[in-house]
Amino acid sequence: MSKHRLSLLSVLAAALVLGCVRPAQAIWLGGSHDDFSYATLSGINAVTVNMVGFSPRFKRYGLDGAALKAEVEQRLRAAGLKVVGAAEARTMPEAALVVINLNTVESPYYYYSYSAGVKVKQKVPLPSRKGAFVPVTAWSNGQTGVVLPSNMQDIKGVVMEYVDRFISDYRAQNPQAPSTPH
Repeated sequence: MSKHRLSLLSVLAAALVLGCVRPAQAIWLGGSHDDFSYATLSGINAVTVNMVGFSPRFKRYGLDGAALKAEVEQRLRAAGLKVVGAAEARTMPEAALVVINLNTVESPYYYYSYSAGVKVKQKVPLPSRKGAFVPVTAWSNGQTGVVLPSNMQDIKGVVMEYVDRFISDYRAQNPQAPSTPH
């Protein structure tokens, strides 16, 4: 056995023993329940979804960004939110942007470190020009973790968990919003 392979096996064995490499094991970074904010999701009735960081190469590992976006949009519709395109959302004062973000770093030891999160950005109107606005993050949540390529699809579950948390917070602030089962 070569020195490099033996070294790699030693590092992986140590990581497994220490609990560093687990399929989609995560570290929680924080919550959406912030004592400093109030009713930040009130009045949203339409959203557009933007996927960031989902490489097409992840599809070979079972993580398809386009399929995940479609599932996120379906879940948001089921929660009573109108899902629109980005151009339409720009013209709607009550529309928000849902950003699904994935950052990954591939290790030379055959695993990925990742950060997955969901952000909701709302518009703050600018007085300088009619229709002008600046996007402000009104809600965010996510986690970091380590995943083996063979378990990359587990990140989908992580993303959907945070989409569901957003929906729960959205419904708490918009109890009149209609919903359909997903």
